[in-house]
Amino acid sequence: MASKAFLIAIAVVSMIVAPTIAIEHLVGDDQGWKLNFDYKAWAESKEFHIGDKLIFKYKEGAHNVFKADLISFQDCAPTTTTTSFHTGNDVIELTSPGKKWVLLRNNRPLRSRDEGCH
Repeated sequence: MASKAFLIAIAVVSMIVAPTIAIEHLVGDDQGWKLNFDYKAWAESKEFHIGDKLIFKYKEGAHNVFKADLISFQDCAPTTTTTSFHTGNDVIELTSPGKKWVLLRNNRPLRSRDEGCH
């Protein structure tokens, strides 16, 4: 379910009027990229533009980041074409308008879908 995965429902605004300076958004602010955090509320409190960067900070080896499509997000199942990040200091640049989907997975074997995908 979408509530168990991190959806950056970003309305990336196209730069029609005047370009702005790109902003780096630390995902989760001072909490970082972790389980049990309301990333939907976090994303709704921000304004995103093409060129902005999402910075994912977490303990390397504990979690990872998957840049997903809608189906992968809904299934909470990265595919072989899903881009993964795992450095603990990962950056995704917003290059186009529209919604973006990102999965947080921990790095241990899953016993259930809800256990490892947030």
